[in-house]
Amino acid sequence: MNKRRYLILVFGFLSLLVITMAFSAIPLGGVTSSQASENGGSGIFSLLAETPLPDFLDAFLPLVMYSLPSPTPTPTQPAVFPWTQCRNAGLNILDNGFAVDGLTVTKSGTIQSMRVYLDVTHTFVNDLVFTLEQGNTNKKITLIRNPVTSSGGDCSGDNIDVWLSDSYSTPVNNSCLNSLIPTISGFKRPYMLLSPYNGEQMAGQWELVVSDTRPGDSGRLNVWCLEFQYTEN
Repeated sequence: MNKRRYLILVFGFLSLLVITMAFSAIPLGGVTSSQASENGGSGIFSLLAETPLPDFLDAFLPLVMYSLPSPTPTPTQPAVFPWTQCRNAGLNILDNGFAVDGLTVTKSGTIQSMRVYLDVTHTFVNDLVFTLEQGNTNKKITLIRNPVTSSGGDCSGDNIDVWLSDSYSTPVNNSCLNSLIPTISGFKRPYMLLSPYNGEQMAGQWELVVSDTRPGDSGRLNVWCLEFQYTEN
């Protein structure tokens, strides 16, 4: 039953109650001035206040009250907390080779969202592919894959200093500015979204693999970080 029908039902009940009480309170000969005076001088309203409910209304009232809708409780959202861990890796990225580094997250919680920070030195960023893997699930996400300029040209500039998050609008893979150092910087959306990690446990081993896919240049993985928004288990 919808809200409007409930209101009509209650209004009709109250109207019936007043009419019934009024007729049951008034003698057949009417109310005399002395009767009104005896009832506090308030006439019919005083009589109504002292008149008990008829038996059928006394039984009907609980049914009306029972049928009224109870308020819907507002669900409580779990609190979300931040947690960041970083690694000063200091690993060389060999020419046409790779670097692998691990980070152990010590805090327990369920991932709601996350960001990744990369600080990398390299003389030809287009060579590079970055892959993040969570040890608990073996899920692999490619963060950056041979980035290019907005026009599709090779990213021939130096270095990376960037935060990656699904919430950022600019894709990292075509954000290279060869005229600047670092050639990729700021806040970018990763090549593959990080959302597959949402709902997973953040504690445990995480691994970052940096691959140099072309000969001629090398570099260094300086620092990388994982930043989580999580709920407690």
